[in-house]
Amino acid sequence: NYEKYTDVAITSIIENASKDYNYKITVFHCDMSPESQRILKAHNNENFTIEPRNVQEELNKLKELLPNSFHFSIASYYRFFIEPLYPELDKAIYLDGDLIIVDDISKLYNIDLGNNLLGAVNEQNCFLMPLMTAYTEQVSGIDPHKFFNSGVLLMNLNEIRKFGILNRFVNLVKTYNFETPMADQDYLNNICRNRVKLRPNGWNLEGVPGQELEGELKIRHYAFGTKPWKTKQVKDADLFWKYAEKSQFYEQLKREFEQVTEQDLLKDRENAGKLIAIAERLLRSDHTFKKLIIDVEDK
Repeated sequence: NYEKYTDVAITSIIENASKDYNYKITVFHCDMSPESQRILKAHNNENFTIEPRNVQEELNKLKELLPNSFHFSIASYYRFFIEPLYPELDKAIYLDGDLIIVDDISKLYNIDLGNNLLGAVNEQNCFLMPLMTAYTEQVSGIDPHKFFNSGVLLMNLNEIRKFGILNRFVNLVKTYNFETPMADQDYLNNICRNRVKLRPNGWNLEGVPGQELEGELKIRHYAFGTKPWKTKQVKDADLFWKYAEKSQFYEQLKREFEQVTEQDLLKDRENAGKLIAIAERLLRSDHTFKKLIIDVEDK
């Protein structure tokens, strides 16, 4: 469902990339059409190689291990496959499909992570929204200023191999297996706590009211809520459409935008309300990451 928006993201990466490097972009999917794959691969040039990769087999293996755990988007699991699928790589960048890159992505790749597992940016909702601040502290058991957004990750694959993130994730889900408002993000934060190098939010700027840009804008992430391909009332929607006009999906994006109804926007607001309701419910629960996992470890 995100192939059109992913193509816009790829367009922005290519336009802002340095000519001094070669870049390989792998697009994980389960059922992308041959035509959509052709459109993505049409970006290939002397500096860029785009490779769609079907990971249905990997998902099936995970489903066998976690038969009752798919209460959030299957695509949320994709980032866990990077390390086992690419044993030859030392580092990689994971990106969600709903973002725009306005600087050379190699600048993120070249950050030295030391022995940290990940380079990431703070989840801005966690300290700008009182409810999410309480959720992060009391349910996840993590300092809101250290809780990261999992949509932009610099991955230290060598350290991740030693640490075994995928196995730890499987074991954690078996202990704590039900809905959370931030899906895989809750799990990754608990698994990788204290081994994350946080970067300025310009590397993953969300549209949270009251946030201030740290440094220069590098990546604009349309995380949560309504997306710019549905309404131009979204912060920095014009940035998305700037690159959408250069995408081969532009005419399709434009037609779909014109067909968005108030009912569609209402549904987005209702979905956001459901996530808030989950957070509120967990704040009243004894079944939390903090109480089930962290308190046990402390003892």
